[in-house]
Amino acid sequence: QKGVYAGFLEDPISKKKSLAVINIGHRPTVSKENTSLTVEAHALENKEDYQDAYGKKYHLRFHIRLRDEIKFSSKEELITQIKRDITEAKQKLRSPQVEAYDK
Repeated sequence: QKGVYAGFLEDPISKKKSLAVINIGHRPTVSKENTSLTVEAHALENKEDYQDAYGKKYHLRFHIRLRDEIKFSSKEELITQIKRDITEAKQKLRSPQVEAYDK
């Protein structure tokens, strides 16, 4: 289902993990209409391990759906919402229940 999720990003080779915000959708604020469905993950930890992530395969684990995909009227509004998404994802993924599940 299209939307924004909180989850985990894992490198299958090094086994390093990061909290992540994951978007599934068409990127309506920044893309032209009728674009392909995309899956994008934004690492919230160990960012240096994911700097050259394009074209590589990673494991994604989805834990919590944060919201629907939204077309914002400006990139600034999108950036503000992304910051809110990151804050919410960190709060929810750092709960004792999720940490125990993820081990």
